[in-house]
Amino acid sequence: MGMHTNWRDCAAWQKEKLPLSTTSNEACKLYDAALTQYVGWYDDAQFGGLEQTLDKLAKSDPSFIMGQVFSNGLTLIGTGDSIALNAGLRGSIDQMVASAASQPNLTQRERCHVNAVYELAQGRMSKAALIWEDVLLDHPTDLLALKFAHDSYFYLGLQRQMRDSVARVLPRWDPSAPLYGYLHGMLGFGYVETNFHELARRSAEKALSLNERDAWATHALAHVFEMDCQPDQGIAMMSKTVQNWETCGMLACHNFWHWALFHLEKGENEAAVEIFDGQVGKRVSSGAMLDYVDAASLLYRLKLDGTPVDDKWAKVYDVAKPHLHDHILAFNDAHFLMACLGVKNKSAVKELLESTTKFVESASATGDTAKAIKAVGIVLLEAMVKHDEGDYDGAVDRLSRIRYDLVKIGGSNAQRDVFELLLLDSAIRSGEEKHRRVAEALLAERGLLRPNSPMLKRFCARFR
Repeated sequence: MGMHTNWRDCAAWQKEKLPLSTTSNEACKLYDAALTQYVGWYDDAQFGGLEQTLDKLAKSDPSFIMGQVFSNGLTLIGTGDSIALNAGLRGSIDQMVASAASQPNLTQRERCHVNAVYELAQGRMSKAALIWEDVLLDHPTDLLALKFAHDSYFYLGLQRQMRDSVARVLPRWDPSAPLYGYLHGMLGFGYVETNFHELARRSAEKALSLNERDAWATHALAHVFEMDCQPDQGIAMMSKTVQNWETCGMLACHNFWHWALFHLEKGENEAAVEIFDGQVGKRVSSGAMLDYVDAASLLYRLKLDGTPVDDKWAKVYDVAKPHLHDHILAFNDAHFLMACLGVKNKSAVKELLESTTKFVESASATGDTAKAIKAVGIVLLEAMVKHDEGDYDGAVDRLSRIRYDLVKIGGSNAQRDVFELLLLDSAIRSGEEKHRRVAEALLAERGLLRPNSPMLKRFCARFR
């Protein structure tokens, strides 16, 4: 199938029963080009990349409501900005709502998109996802609704919903439809996050058979190798296909992160550091929150595994510093704290913790993130600080209470595994006899899931 480049005009969208309220064929084609780059995780050079595509889309028809929906929704779903932090974004959301109200001929589908993005802007991501699900009931081929819902469920830690959002609509797609192959990669990721690893493998391989440059499908396959503890296969796959997925710049950093994790699993920490220096670290300032998270997580894991990385934290902290008061995602906050601890900036650590507490105590803290921070986020941050201070007993006590609820902060099983490693490291280092038994139990538990894990063997050697 390859890459989609035959951009759809007004008539083509109408034919697919996804009419767009614009008379501009240019706007319709640019919308298609933007959608293709979004689901494909790449910047198309002929348009100047996704950001420039959206700028051109806005200029082609300033009143085109789905262009406004796309631009605002993408900014919000990136989790690096919010209306509380950015007055310009708040104004853009207000303008979108007003523009929709002034256009009586908008379709109900388009109005639902506007409502969903508005709810997303208010911090009610779960409500936004339900609105997009309503859209998909009547319009299962609305890929923007599917991608926004799918991504929302990922951030909310709703793994079954993420999987099922794709499973519900896939049978209603024509396999010859543009962008069809990407659904298999998305489904593959949903499968691996709900522990159907073989189904995940098949779905990812199906997607890659349709488009070898589907970086998200490659990513889903990397998750299978990670969760099945098959680092050799993972390294072989990533190295063999790098020329295909590296061109997808929005996900390349994350795929390099996975590659580094395979080396870290094997104890090849120098190779992991080389990937940080050559790839992940260089992308930390890209402006994409995912790239920042990858950098912080990789350094934190290397540190937990005993590799000196103190000299590498400064540029990661420089990116984190302006975000200490964001509180857009509890998952992000934890990764900002990693950098604060990495540079040993106690005032920044204090600032982040105090800001987080103040955020959840405010009257406006009623959204999904506030609930997640109240439930597990603050305790997680406290545990990380306790570990850094050498209070391993305090870290174990806190992490043990929340470990099965940490899914609420969002992210993938592989991403959140860093906190399982933190708990295991804390339990091994603890002086309490009870926590020694906790460590023994955790090692047994991990051994059942990863019986041939070289990393597990290193933990066991430390425990003895």
